[in-house]
Amino acid sequence: MITRDELFQNPDHFIELIGRIRTAYTTAQGWIKDGKIKSDRIVFLKQGFFYDHLDTMNALYSAGYPIIDMVPEYTQALELMPEVWANGTKKFRMDTKEGLQIYDTYYMDANDSILAMLGLGYLLNITTTDFQCIVDIIDRDKIQNLVYETIIKAKIPSRKVFEKESYNIPNPIYASLRKAIFESDKEVAQKVIKHYLEKEWYQLHKDAGWYNSHKGDGKGYSGYWSFETAAIVKIKGLDDSIFRDNEYYPKDLVHQQR
Repeated sequence: MITRDELFQNPDHFIELIGRIRTAYTTAQGWIKDGKIKSDRIVFLKQGFFYDHLDTMNALYSAGYPIIDMVPEYTQALELMPEVWANGTKKFRMDTKEGLQIYDTYYMDANDSILAMLGLGYLLNITTTDFQCIVDIIDRDKIQNLVYETIIKAKIPSRKVFEKESYNIPNPIYASLRKAIFESDKEVAQKVIKHYLEKEWYQLHKDAGWYNSHKGDGKGYSGYWSFETAAIVKIKGLDDSIFRDNEYYPKDLVHQQR
């Protein structure tokens, strides 16, 4: 098996990580089944399961496994979302002079996760019925985000287009991706994506929990992949030849045969 990751080129690293995640998952599932976890703590454990499935998908792709092997992990993550994303718990909150304000946008980690799920849902050709689960959560939370909607519209063509976003301060991490989405000149859009992948995507994620996870012993490193960027490239029909080999660009997901 040939790894897709440039930082850890021995697939054993990812195989061992997947094994540790799955062992921990099985153990925790047993705790729940045996009543060892208090009922009010189960949802927090399931949030961990959700992120474990995302990490496993990352690791499967990094290690060089067939793309189809990612689908069961995606499905399991999807099944957890209605519960772990319940009641607007992922929406951005801030204490102000007027009290706690809840905004119609997701905080950074949740935003990254929803984009990964949207991007992978499109790239893995998940059924529209399953994909609708994510859309229902976004709609329930009253989030109107044009990057999300570009992927949703590609998957669900009947989706009604809105003109105004629900939060008027766009996430700076995705500013260039947004620019590429709305750039009508494909050659310009391709150059924007190239710059974004080379100079911004990883660097602007310095506050993310996974940033620099490859350093030290690197045991928790599953790979750095911008699935949402790959989805946008495929949706817009861009020529990715100038950034195809970028270390954060999951090219095999774009060029696989459906």
